[in-house]
Amino acid sequence: MGPSIPHEKTVSDINLKLTDVSLEQPIGIDFSATFDDQPIAVDGQIGPVGRNIGKAPLPLQLTVNVMEELVIKLGGTVDNLLEKPLVAVSLDIPEFSPKAIADRFQPGLLPAGADENALTRLSLNGLIKAGDDRFSLSDGAMMLDDSRIDLALDVTDISAPDIQLKLSVDRIDVERYLPPDGSGPRSRETGAATEKEVKTPSESPTDDPLRSLTLDASATIGKLIVKRVRMEDLRMRLVGSNGVFKLDPLDMGMYGGGAQVKGTFD
Repeated sequence: MGPSIPHEKTVSDINLKLTDVSLEQPIGIDFSATFDDQPIAVDGQIGPVGRNIGKAPLPLQLTVNVMEELVIKLGGTVDNLLEKPLVAVSLDIPEFSPKAIADRFQPGLLPAGADENALTRLSLNGLIKAGDDRFSLSDGAMMLDDSRIDLALDVTDISAPDIQLKLSVDRIDVERYLPPDGSGPRSRETGAATEKEVKTPSESPTDDPLRSLTLDASATIGKLIVKRVRMEDLRMRLVGSNGVFKLDPLDMGMYGGGAQVKGTFD
């Protein structure tokens, strides 16, 4: 049997309606389309633009609806519209099911986890700022199934990223998202591993994207379960640049005791 031909994605049924088009009044937007037989819609308003276009902040209120499953609400302004636009918006994504979205887009896209109810509830809100070479998310609050995750992200210099990340998780059972026991890739000891699975392509230092990355990431997790190992009060920080990363500290409580890990990775 010959190689399968990738399914071609198509966009059709494109409709755009603008109402109350004026420099002095907000412009209504009603957009709809079909992507690969799935509906996508955007509605809301932008403006007023003003007679001095680009001189004053441009207000916007938009709602994006994807496949009638995912709703994304954005509200805020765009500054310096004609030069170096700076977007500052609130983000509100009410609860939806990532698994349902993935199954509608492409069945089997998400690998099956040990818990069939995992990835069925996700919501996110926060404040986004994005410009020519910077992106940030502040006051981020995410609910993933039964876990609450507070996060803040700041990325500057996109070509050579400088990333600041802070995460706080109340509890998470990683076991729910891993393949069921015995369903993961088999090791070389079983004789089933392929060369592709066990080999890592060689890469020159100049091609390594980690060499251009500057990172300062910290996380706290109240309760963590991994492979039936229960940990509490996990605290970690990973910093690095020029391909050298330092883990200091990684503290956690386990079974009434504690553990600490430090290390440097090159």
